[in-house]
Amino acid sequence: MRAFLGIEPPICGPDLFYSLATSFKEYCKASFVKKENYHITLFFFGEITNKTKDNIIEVLEQLDFEKIDISLHGVGCFYKNNTPRVCFVEGRSEKLSILHNIIRKRFKINKIHFDDKSLKIHLTLFRVKKVYSLEGFNNNINFINKNFKPLNFLIEHIILYNSLLSSMGPTYKKIYQKRLT
Repeated sequence: MRAFLGIEPPICGPDLFYSLATSFKEYCKASFVKKENYHITLFFFGEITNKTKDNIIEVLEQLDFEKIDISLHGVGCFYKNNTPRVCFVEGRSEKLSILHNIIRKRFKINKIHFDDKSLKIHLTLFRVKKVYSLEGFNNNINFINKNFKPLNFLIEHIILYNSLLSSMGPTYKKIYQKRLT
C-alpha cells in the first residue's frame, strides 16, 4: 500500500481552500486537490508492507505529545525554473516542527524508510500544469496574502493514510489515528 502520515485541516477550511485555489483558474491550467483530500503531509512513505505499517503504528503509539496549535497564514508556491509548480496554503507551528523531529528520529531508529525532507508545513491547493499569465498569477498571490486572515486551529490527531491512486485521482483512506493528549 502507498502511505503517508499527515494531519487534517480544520473543518471550516475546505471551502476556503477550494475558493482560494479556483481563484487561479484564469491564470493557469491546474490539477486541483479535491476538498475531501486536503491535508498537511508530515511524512511520505511510498509503498509499504503490512509489517512496515505495523511498525509505523507502534512508533506512533509510543508518542505522548499534547495537542498542537497551528496557524495557516497565506498562499505560497514551489517553483521550478521560476515557474510555479505547486500552490499551497502555508502553515506555522513550532510544536509541530518539534514533533516532526521526534517522529523522524524514531522512524530512523526503527529503520522505517520515508522521504526524508525537512518539514515545510503546507496544504497543497493545486499542481500547475501550464501558466497563462505569470503576472496575473503572482498578483493573485499578493492580493490573497494581503487580505488573508490567519486560520488558527488545534491538531488533535496524526493520521496514517493509505493513498489509493486511480484514473479519477487519489483517494485517501485513514488507516490509523494517533490522538494527541
